[in-house]
Amino acid sequence: AMSAYVNGIVSAVLLIMCSLLVSVVRADYTACAFTSYATPAAACSREMKISSDFVKKSKSLIIMQQQSSFIDQNSEKSSSSPLSSSRRWDETSKTYVNAFGRRSMIMQTMLLCTTLVSNASAASGEDGSLSTTVNKPFAPLEALLPATRLRMAIDQAVQLANEMVSMDPTAADFFTRRSSNIAQLEHILYDTQAYAPPPMLPKMDSQKSKLYDQAYAQQLRAMSPGEALMALPVQLGERNTAARLKRRQKKLEKNDPVRGALNFYTSQLQFNTESYVLNAAGSERKRLIRDDALPDVKSTIVSDLDLRDLLRNQMLDLWEDAAAELRYQTTIIDEVSDTKIFDATELSKILLKLQEICTSWFEFIPDQDVKKAAEAVLNET
Repeated sequence: AMSAYVNGIVSAVLLIMCSLLVSVVRADYTACAFTSYATPAAACSREMKISSDFVKKSKSLIIMQQQSSFIDQNSEKSSSSPLSSSRRWDETSKTYVNAFGRRSMIMQTMLLCTTLVSNASAASGEDGSLSTTVNKPFAPLEALLPATRLRMAIDQAVQLANEMVSMDPTAADFFTRRSSNIAQLEHILYDTQAYAPPPMLPKMDSQKSKLYDQAYAQQLRAMSPGEALMALPVQLGERNTAARLKRRQKKLEKNDPVRGALNFYTSQLQFNTESYVLNAAGSERKRLIRDDALPDVKSTIVSDLDLRDLLRNQMLDLWEDAAAELRYQTTIIDEVSDTKIFDATELSKILLKLQEICTSWFEFIPDQDVKKAAEAVLNET
């Protein structure tokens, strides 16, 4: 009776410790995730990644406590808790295996050039190979318009900077053309409110909450009553964290319309959460299958969004660099004299790099959507 009482006390203490570990486990993933909450499926996958890892660790801790009175020569296996490493215990093989984290998954996805299939499934040929026409993740056409306006402005800025590099300072209209180009560049780089997305987002469906609730309900059904009770505070904490990070992202978008224009599209992306196409070489594909190292769909979606966010952040940095260089050059000619040559060489290099990164960002988008969005923006003027 005394032993059962002691075990009950220890179990209660361990449950409290597990609850306290929620914030630690969640913070490890939050440090590099939730940069945009770009899609319902992605938000679900990021949240479920946190909860599933925590439940695995919690299960391991409870099992270790329950078996503590029966430790024998195999105690080395049970004492190597996954809480202290990135490995997890595989009950099938009775060994520890490496668990793929988000940091390694994004790099693997970049190397494998994984293409996500949209809601329209890819067709299979007679030989079992996938059709070459694979639909990319997509969003409504209206969501792409702010980013398209931004892209056209970048193209115009590149053209203006290149013209200034090749201007002849001895030409009669040199100062007039230079002043005109500078004024247009200042409007493009400084007046960023022109790229701000509409203040009201279109009404989104409840796909995110459905995916999240279904996945969590499936996990809860597989748990014991005690584990399910412990997982409920985890779910509530993740929802609160997601809401807080969304508010932070909205604040950043409000202060930076360029960020808002790009996020306006990614926030409405739709993915197929059931499958993806792996564009890997035959030998690499076989190795991944043999080693059971294929990324799952949810991790692939998160990695896809991380790549988009990486390009977005590079664009934001280059935009700031271009604006700073323009401000520096205009300050020089204002302080010295009108005869001072505006050196647009560095500005042109920055804008060309910005144009290159912007093109890479648009390569994630279906070609027909890019074309239609460009036509729609041109018809606005």
